[in-house]
Amino acid sequence: MIPAMQGFMTQLGETHRTAPAHVWLISDDFLLPHAVAGALSALGWEDVRVLREQQSSSADLSGAAQTLVRQGRLLWLVLVADESGRLPKPPRDFVRSARRHVLVLGGRRSFGALATAMERGAHAALDADQPFETLIRKLAQELAHPSADHPAAIAVARLRRRESEALRFGLLSARELEVLAALVEGRSAAQIATAEHVTMATVRSHIRAILTKLGVSSQLAAVTMAHRSCREAVVVDRMRRIINFDDDESVSESSR
Repeated sequence: MIPAMQGFMTQLGETHRTAPAHVWLISDDFLLPHAVAGALSALGWEDVRVLREQQSSSADLSGAAQTLVRQGRLLWLVLVADESGRLPKPPRDFVRSARRHVLVLGGRRSFGALATAMERGAHAALDADQPFETLIRKLAQELAHPSADHPAAIAVARLRRRESEALRFGLLSARELEVLAALVEGRSAAQIATAEHVTMATVRSHIRAILTKLGVSSQLAAVTMAHRSCREAVVVDRMRRIINFDDDESVSESSR
């Protein structure tokens, strides 16, 4: 079991004993749904399955779901978006009720699909790009305490706004994306100019174009928006390097 989750496992134990939940993840991807399934199993869910989209529409599966509901069991469908951002479709006859819920999980490429799922009655949408342990904690909380529905209108508006922001990054040129990635890393205009062997005027011109296309008034606002919504590969890669301390400097004991 993940060590940091041991206390959380104890916290959820009583919930599992009084309201056992069945969790079926549906996705045509492999890595994320299987990693999530393994973590949920470690947290105590006994019936955690990973199903491909085609399997989820079978009559046998539908019958198994109906049996669980008749037995008073709590059944969750977790729809996991693929790398392109597409969410699988739930079984046609899977009707949301007090004991049957749909939760959707996706990253930066799935903002629009997640918003649509919330509009159609999904209980909650979770960000697959957050650190894995954080994702599992939030997912486990949603699965264990399904009674408090999230205001769909608020969630949909937030996701639509992030989709709109993500599209703005697609307006940036390759050079502008490189400059933005450098800003994300915390570099100044002077440092960018030196590293790229260009003039300060050129770098400032790129920065002005970035701010204009993103509709923000400062470099800080542009970097903040990038962390929130950008899905352009060169920028996302730099953000991941920062999260993983992927540079030439070690993390000192005093900085932890």
